[in-house]
Amino acid sequence: MPVSPGFRDFVQEQLNRVGKATAKSMFGGVGLYVDGVFMGVVSNDTVYFKVDEVNLPDYAARGMKPFDPYQDGTSVMSYYEVPGEVLEDIEDLLVWVRRAVEAGTRRREGKRRRNSNPKRTPDADAPRKSRKRPTKSSTHQR
Repeated sequence: MPVSPGFRDFVQEQLNRVGKATAKSMFGGVGLYVDGVFMGVVSNDTVYFKVDEVNLPDYAARGMKPFDPYQDGTSVMSYYEVPGEVLEDIEDLLVWVRRAVEAGTRRREGKRRRNSNPKRTPDADAPRKSRKRPTKSSTHQR
């Protein structure tokens, strides 16, 4: 998953033209944040943006492939390769970045909702009955 320093700089410069971008090294690749939202990765000098059901059709229409960190088809992730021409065209890049940030935001919001509302049983809010442990005298009958 190596990323050449020149390519990393290029990607960050392009992203900074459409938002406040941060690139952080991670697992041999680079994680991309725009306006504080994790929205992409760079691996092997290839850029991948976050996708969900809303923006995935844009990538599929261009024949883009998903990020597969082990390159074996078993660990495909919800990031898809960004077409090279999109990285070069700032107007297109702005649209694709916004959609990836929105996908990342929807994902983050979905996690928050799931984590803030744990599954409850009907009696979860009822006061708990204390359980007394049996003592020798209560279990030993005369």
